[in-house]
Formats: sequence, C-alpha cells, structure tokens
Amino acid sequence: MVDSELTNKMLQGLLLVVSELTKRDVAGFAIGGLSGGEEKTQFWRMVDVSTDHLPREKPRYLMGVGVRVTNI
Repeated sequence: MVDSELTNKMLQGLLLVVSELTKRDVAGFAIGGLSGGEEKTQFWRMVDVSTDHLPREKPRYLMGVGVRVTNI
C-alpha cells in the first residue's frame, strides 16, 4: 500500500504541473509516467486528478497503457 503522505505530496505536485501546463496554448495533452506497477486504484486516481483539471475542449492521450487485446 502506498504511504498516504507520499500520495498527497504526489497529488499536490501533479496539480501544480497541470496548472502550469494548462496556461500554454497547445493542441492537446498527453498523460504519461503511469502504469509502472502501481495499484490500479492509485493509477486511476492519478488519471482522474489529471483529467479533472485539463480543459475539456482539448484532446487527452493516455500514453503507454494497455495490452494488445485491449487496444484493438
């Protein structure tokens, strides 16, 4: 299980990054660095936090996730 203090620090850092990135005029956003062995609940929590703070009108791409069967 992931330490809750560390998790909170990670989420705070993520929100800071998302806040800075959304100030840029870009075509869309890629979310990466996940799917590295963390529990699925933690994985989806980070995805939810990321996407909740991204502009809805811009595309999002979740990088490096899935296996061949789920990508077809």
